[in-house]
Amino acid sequence: MELLDIAIERSPRVASNVRLTGRVRFARGHGAQPLEERFWFEYPGTCEPEVSRSGNPWLACLLPRALRLGEPLVLRLPVDARLLDNARERLAIWHAWDRSRPLVPIEADVLGPAAPERPGRTVSFFSGGVDSWFSALVPRAAPIHDLLLVHGALDLPLEPPAAFERAHRRLSAAADSLGKPLLVGATNVVESSLRRSDLAHISLGSLLGAVALGLEGRFDRILMPASLWMGWLPAWGSHPMTDVLLSTARTAVVCDGVAHSRMDKVVAIARSELALGCLRVCLRTGDETNCNRCEKCLRTAIALDALGVIERCPGLGGRPLSRDVVERLPLHDRTDRYYAWQVEAWAREHGRADLARSIRRARRRSRLRELRRRVRSWLPQLRGA
Repeated sequence: MELLDIAIERSPRVASNVRLTGRVRFARGHGAQPLEERFWFEYPGTCEPEVSRSGNPWLACLLPRALRLGEPLVLRLPVDARLLDNARERLAIWHAWDRSRPLVPIEADVLGPAAPERPGRTVSFFSGGVDSWFSALVPRAAPIHDLLLVHGALDLPLEPPAAFERAHRRLSAAADSLGKPLLVGATNVVESSLRRSDLAHISLGSLLGAVALGLEGRFDRILMPASLWMGWLPAWGSHPMTDVLLSTARTAVVCDGVAHSRMDKVVAIARSELALGCLRVCLRTGDETNCNRCEKCLRTAIALDALGVIERCPGLGGRPLSRDVVERLPLHDRTDRYYAWQVEAWAREHGRADLARSIRRARRRSRLRELRRRVRSWLPQLRGA
């Protein structure tokens, strides 16, 4: 897998944007994947002088795919020495999580030892969800200068553009109220073949981090709102151990909020009318709305209901949840079940024993479904014994 070259030019998609494109050649075809593919990042045209000319964003986003393909990664642009060392450490972590993942070689020249003048700005990703709102709201001695919304991320796909525009308008108004400029970046990497690099468990943080590193001339600190907390750290695509390893000599990547649980963050949001008014947590709708049926929507609504503020959150229904809805909370895997256990304890601590009982019934149903699934998978083996 080889990064051949890059181009910086006006976007054919949005005339006012500048596009950074990397041309990548693969050692061999893999299924429907072509031997050569172009990946791009877009930014406001005013940011063009700050767009990266180095191999740093490409090392960040291409490494997980090289790992999945088992191909060496060759970069024809120099990269930061710290990022290169960190890339090998990221490979070692991913290999420790799953021994079937190979430690692929990385070939790249190293940038000169003298780091350019540091730009002195901090950016934080801002999707309008619980984690990004927490990062935006928490008091800081070193302020956040820019908020970054990514068009083409998992929850805001490139198509249809009208859905993104609605989300953009709402989040832009929220950023204005916070007194922060909202930068809009865009990328095709999540919808390209790089998506097949196991977004959930390896690459999500890498692909998003690459978007910010594409503007490394603008920032010396990138805040990645933590989706996990230090009390529960399974193998995950955006992880405190791996996200910080996207740092370079010029730009520090910080996993922000990792010491705070999801419930801690909900408390901070419950105190902000601004956040409650435009909270969007859903990965399904692809726009400014929430489906109010998936596990992520419902667990957030349950926590806000337990705090007595659900009526002030129109995006999550704006009314208390019925017992039937809570008892049918969809719990599909260990992550869902862990969050349900956390919300159950939270509801009980906040005097909502009714909610806690309903969540416990949902967890019991989930365990029974999992047991039935395992029995069905064992039956053919038992019959053949």
